[in-house]
Amino acid sequence: MKLPIELIRLVARVSHPNTALTMRNQSRLTREIILVSDVIWAEAGWRSFTMGTSGVWWWAAEKGHADIAILYIADIPVEDAMRSVRLLAKRGHNAAVRSVLETHRVPTTLLRWAARENLPDLATMILDTTIFGRDRRAVSDASAALLEACSEGYCDVVDVILDGAREGKVHIAEDEFYLYRACQNGHVGVVELLLESGSLAEDEEQLLSVAARGGHATVVKLLLARGFRQGMETALTQAIDGGNVDAVCVLKDAGTVVESSHITCAACDPDVLRLLLPFDNPAVLSQSLLFAAEAGCGDSVKLLYDAGGKDTRIVDRALCNAVSRGHRSVARVLVDRHAGCDVSSALAIATVLGHKLIQSDLEKVGAIACPMTPELQHKIMYYYQVRIP
Repeated sequence: MKLPIELIRLVARVSHPNTALTMRNQSRLTREIILVSDVIWAEAGWRSFTMGTSGVWWWAAEKGHADIAILYIADIPVEDAMRSVRLLAKRGHNAAVRSVLETHRVPTTLLRWAARENLPDLATMILDTTIFGRDRRAVSDASAALLEACSEGYCDVVDVILDGAREGKVHIAEDEFYLYRACQNGHVGVVELLLESGSLAEDEEQLLSVAARGGHATVVKLLLARGFRQGMETALTQAIDGGNVDAVCVLKDAGTVVESSHITCAACDPDVLRLLLPFDNPAVLSQSLLFAAEAGCGDSVKLLYDAGGKDTRIVDRALCNAVSRGHRSVARVLVDRHAGCDVSSALAIATVLGHKLIQSDLEKVGAIACPMTPELQHKIMYYYQVRIP
């Protein structure tokens, strides 16, 4: 016979646990119903006869019954307490969590879990109740916790650990990449906390570059405002390489010197290139124009040509390369802007490769068709470096 749960509740409330235990053994009740009387006995101050102390604790923690779980804290093994405290902490049952931490000597790895889960209240309770010595394991766990919080941008957890370090509750390694990770992931709040701590300085050039490479303009601006000025040119290169317009703008406004490598790197990105121009080096501008033409970036070609990249030989080579790759817009830009370019060679290339639209455009500007003689083929292949099949 299967007894109803109401009867089990009644028997558990008015009789000794052994009576209810006998009834449960005879009725084949489910595990959930069996737990009902365990919880009732816990409320009455009795100990569970069927699941054991850890069983009732685990169920109470999982269901959020913090007041019941507290009754069993002293009798549960540490490993069960640590599993349950994770559930209680996630549900915000801080009273039960603090009772566990005050009753058991918890491993220092729990701080790392609290950092990973972004639980600043739990981190605070751990630092208040747990002794973090200077041994390698404790320092490693505390440092790993801070590093994970910095990487994920958990400002509250970072603040708790830094405060604990200042008060001597915990010791962290000074050679970890806390600030590097925060800059790499663009966590401005964490960067501010670490800079204010004053004891976590790292290589300036590396920090500025990693923030610029990730496009974290706000972090770059913060670092510059705090006096991080070394390696600004390298940081600008990283920002350009990543196509991060905002970071480029911040570095340029801060007075970063634009170098030839910056123009070459930005040749195929007109938005970035527009921020770097004007640039007083026609040779670099012409060479960058060639790169942009080969890549089919018509807007960049316009910017570079208008900025002074007008070397006739390179313009002719750029035109032939653009035609060979079928970049019609680039070919039109070069023909429109450079009156003396070698349109005849470009027309020959378009004819051989079958680029009809480009061929038509070139004929409209007066290009004269000529056969692909060995001399012309040699000129195109070795002078303009365009391969003709």
